[in-house]
Amino acid sequence: MSTNPHVVSFFGGRLVGENRLMDVYIDEAGTDHGARTVVVAAVMINPLKQAKAVDEEIARVIASDARLRDRPKFYFHAKDIVNDRALSRQDQQEIICLGIDVALSCGLTVAMTLRSKESVDEERTARVGRTIYTAHDNEACHAMAFIESIYVANAIVEAGYSDQIMSIFAEDCPQMRKKLRAFVRVLLQPEKRIQIDFIKDCYSKGFDHVRNGVNFCEKGDSPSLQIADLFAFGYSRFLLGGPDGQLFMHHMRGRRPPSVIDQQSTGRHGFFVFNYGSEQFPILDLKTPMMRDPHWGGRDRG
Repeated sequence: MSTNPHVVSFFGGRLVGENRLMDVYIDEAGTDHGARTVVVAAVMINPLKQAKAVDEEIARVIASDARLRDRPKFYFHAKDIVNDRALSRQDQQEIICLGIDVALSCGLTVAMTLRSKESVDEERTARVGRTIYTAHDNEACHAMAFIESIYVANAIVEAGYSDQIMSIFAEDCPQMRKKLRAFVRVLLQPEKRIQIDFIKDCYSKGFDHVRNGVNFCEKGDSPSLQIADLFAFGYSRFLLGGPDGQLFMHHMRGRRPPSVIDQQSTGRHGFFVFNYGSEQFPILDLKTPMMRDPHWGGRDRG
């Protein structure tokens, strides 16, 4: 039952199911040929309670920073920021951290999934070397990590609100649009899902809360998608072991001391969750053929 006095039905009564909606914004990093791991971030937002706050906080951060407010049509896109020669390296890092901090200030939940490109074709990788990855490797890992992020988000929703409905949003990436839409379309149809052994074994009931497939949007039009971009980029940099990655992880942890996630970062693929909200959910026990590393599957509390 809704507790919001401003939310009423057409006839004046209170509405049931104020928490029944969840928007999930998904973006990836590491699909360039040099990266060894694809990282996907799924930012989970209640459209009635959090969406407006996220939009306003992003606008406030931009307006209050002299490096950003005078830039026409600025929005948070990590690659654009790190390639901006007008910004010092320190400025680039600080701006990315400003965007990451919005997830903490707005109490969001962010599910992260990883896929190693070496796992796509291990025999070929051993033969040609571990630094050569094809477009097929990038697209396959992107698709698998994308599907896994929805799977993890679905499990979070199941643990908290069994009747909640999820809508999926992703950046409109032309080379992946058709593939991602087709994957999700199959996963949402049980009669087709059971006909494919790999999908049937992995996700027999993994997408019960998702409705209407994938909605594609431009990153510049979606502050929530921008947060997903920063988290995916930040953790991808963390995997590379550089000092900027350590800084980004520090902010993704909510600027808390190092945690168990440092020991988990060497896994080839898996998932974890940053939960900055007040709502608690049980540690997820998700085991699928795509997640073979037993040390994966934790969460990091904000």
